[in-house]
Amino acid sequence: MSGIILPDNLRIEKLENGLTVILQELRYSPVAAVCLVYRAGSLWETPRTRGLSHFCEHMMFKGSAKFGPGVYWQMVQRNGGLANAYTSKDITVYYSTVPETGLNDILELEADRMRNCSMTAEDIASETAVVLEEELLTHRDDPAGTLDSLLCSRAFGSHPYGRPIIGTPDDIRSFSAAKLRKYYRNFYTPSNAVISVVGDIDSRAVYAKIRDLFGRNTGHPALKPHVAAEPPVTEQLRANVEHPSHLPRISIGFRVPEGNHADSAPLSLISVYLASGRSSRFEELLVKPSLVLDISVSTNTLIMPGLYTVQAMLPHDGSPSKVENIIFGELDRIGREGINSDTLKTLKNRREAWSVISNADPLGRARRFAAGEAKFNDPYYYWKSIEACNTVDDNEIRSAASKYLRKNLSTVSVLKPSTADAAGPPALPASSSETDLVPPTRIEPSDIEIPDRLLENPDISVSDNTKDIILDNGIRVLLKRDTSFPIVSIGFSCSMGSNREPADLTGLSEITAETMLYGTAEEESIEFNARLENLGTSVDFSSTTEYAGGIITSLNKDVPEVLSVISDMLIRPAFRRADIDAVRSDSISTLEEWLKSPAGAAMNSFSRLSTDPPQSGAVPTRESLEAVSQKDVIDFHLRCCRPSGTIIVAVGSFSEEKLLRSIKKFFSDWKDSESPSLETKKVSNQLDSSEEHISLEGREQIAVLYGTPAPPLLHRDSYAIAVLNGILGEGIGSRLGRSIRETGLSYHVSSLYIPLMDRGRIIALLLTSPSSFPAAIQRLKSELEDITAKAVSRNELRLEKASWLGRKILGMMKYSNLTRILLSYASINLPLDNDRYTMKKILELTEEDIRLASERWLGSGITYISIAGGLSTIPD
Repeated sequence: MSGIILPDNLRIEKLENGLTVILQELRYSPVAAVCLVYRAGSLWETPRTRGLSHFCEHMMFKGSAKFGPGVYWQMVQRNGGLANAYTSKDITVYYSTVPETGLNDILELEADRMRNCSMTAEDIASETAVVLEEELLTHRDDPAGTLDSLLCSRAFGSHPYGRPIIGTPDDIRSFSAAKLRKYYRNFYTPSNAVISVVGDIDSRAVYAKIRDLFGRNTGHPALKPHVAAEPPVTEQLRANVEHPSHLPRISIGFRVPEGNHADSAPLSLISVYLASGRSSRFEELLVKPSLVLDISVSTNTLIMPGLYTVQAMLPHDGSPSKVENIIFGELDRIGREGINSDTLKTLKNRREAWSVISNADPLGRARRFAAGEAKFNDPYYYWKSIEACNTVDDNEIRSAASKYLRKNLSTVSVLKPSTADAAGPPALPASSSETDLVPPTRIEPSDIEIPDRLLENPDISVSDNTKDIILDNGIRVLLKRDTSFPIVSIGFSCSMGSNREPADLTGLSEITAETMLYGTAEEESIEFNARLENLGTSVDFSSTTEYAGGIITSLNKDVPEVLSVISDMLIRPAFRRADIDAVRSDSISTLEEWLKSPAGAAMNSFSRLSTDPPQSGAVPTRESLEAVSQKDVIDFHLRCCRPSGTIIVAVGSFSEEKLLRSIKKFFSDWKDSESPSLETKKVSNQLDSSEEHISLEGREQIAVLYGTPAPPLLHRDSYAIAVLNGILGEGIGSRLGRSIRETGLSYHVSSLYIPLMDRGRIIALLLTSPSSFPAAIQRLKSELEDITAKAVSRNELRLEKASWLGRKILGMMKYSNLTRILLSYASINLPLDNDRYTMKKILELTEEDIRLASERWLGSGITYISIAGGLSTIPD
């Protein structure tokens, strides 16, 4: 490739109070992305302030002087925006994407909460409960979180990088209003922050707005503790833990330099070589022989020396010691022999191509600009790190591996599945702190103004300027051209959904789709997948209920090779017996791990309870997976994957004539087989209520799925139920979010409307702890009864309509999004302008329409309830 080109037209300013401002005009889509980064993370905490950075992140969403409780989420929602935040070891990041008309709302929210975050005692009480729920969900009850915490604590002695970002349960309970406010006032200051805005903006006008809003904040240098360097590692460190999961895991960490050190470039390329995709070295050594189910390698991008980690999940009968020896053997080989020049050149091309592909996104750019500046005083840090990789030679590879990735300098942590009667993760201690306050019973919404302009329907559709072509063999081709970025997203699908599986072979469609990625008769899996991965891209091809599909985004010059790979995958898969056996075995291991988690067990149960007949709920069992044979896979592919049901979608920068010529070149000889296609199964919702409780030994978390029948796709009530679902449980500002999440009863609660062509369901999902379960399940039932019995308010409906309009604009922000929408519409035979029709129907809805649809479906008297997890620990 020709080399990395740094982003242009970047405006970088610093206000008098120290706030760094980074702006870039990117006029592809009417969207703006905002990223605000504070230099506040566990690196800057002491043992007395451990976890405060993360807790402050939560409190920033609870309200400020100008914007009361819940208003943040409602303002984001009325613009159809997306927003979130995360805390890392170095920084805390707040990010949002909105239609450019909503940018001023976001800037006003961020400016006010930078200086006036409320942090009331009541809010602290509710959020303490929420963060305790999060700690249970993501750390003690989660095998990956448990192992990561163990690795970091063992690898670092007193250094802050060894501490959990979220803190311990005792830390979380100890956070008083005075302690939080002191930490907030110190770190949430303009001179300790960076804001970046990227998108369809006028940078001069946006800078003036930021200067006006944020310039009112007085700045002061944040007082930060001195962080001493960790003593060098002199011997291998080890730690083991038992956990009530099904699969063993291993994590190996190596101390490496800070993220902007010269050695970060060769270490990064080694990570790409070892575990970047299906053609990587560890794929060959460990995944293909079924020694591990999944493996990843990550390098250090932190401000100070951190960990280079190798993490693997093994089959149930896997050997951590054998995997460990293979990992160390390969790292030792790289230290002695390096990586050959041709492979090294390919790795560089991969990194560079991927950087171009991933930068066609305002939010991705905004986050990279702000994080680079906040950590290394360089908004171009990401691009320069790719550039640095291009100059790495084999000597530097060998030097970095032999210097840092040595067995005697490693930290090894191993997670072993515990036996059924072994103790699980430690339970939360009883609350005994003087800061233990009672959370509020409910957060009431404010009637935020919804200007009429936010309800004006822009007459746009994904179908605009889309060419619809049928080839002679029946393949349907959709072409949508745009030249903003030098990339193309190609989507493809065939009629290989789970709704065509025999009832006793549930899981056949997914095994077939996965094995199609294992190559052709001429190419084994490693070589086959290298064809894409060497272009800096990859494919994730999977089965849904109604079709199997995938999307590949590549540089536009590489489209012919991408089409060649797709044609081989669809037309000429090898389906070797050994590959099918490996995929089946991995599927069984993954299924059994999933069923040992509360969410997995509850979802599996719910699918069976709500489907008639139950065995057609698209939920595989060990027995159904074991029954899948090579003959079944070949026959299923032959009868479902054929040109007459295949869709190809291309969105991006291409010549229509050349692209169509390439498609015909690779696909025109493909003909339907003489075997008849498989018919879809007749499946419906269960008409009787049912409930199932599943107790999982050693697990503390409890998952609840509570659902009812709902209208199928295109039913006259489907639009009303889709809107009702948003009001009920989409986001923290929804009814369930305010009633359950914001009052501290759950870290995650939501609702989901799943409309299929023949049936639908609306489901509420609740993840909670045993102590919160009784109140949380009662609140859940109460909210469902309330939204069934009473009409939604006029303002709730206007807010949800505005959100739909904004999300429609955001959905057109990326080529891959456009490709996904067009592919899904075509794959289930919806009109390509279905988005335009759907928006029209939603804007026509009245409060009475919502009430009647809710009464018909949520009030049908049919309920499906699945509850799984630590049921034995629920208090009386």
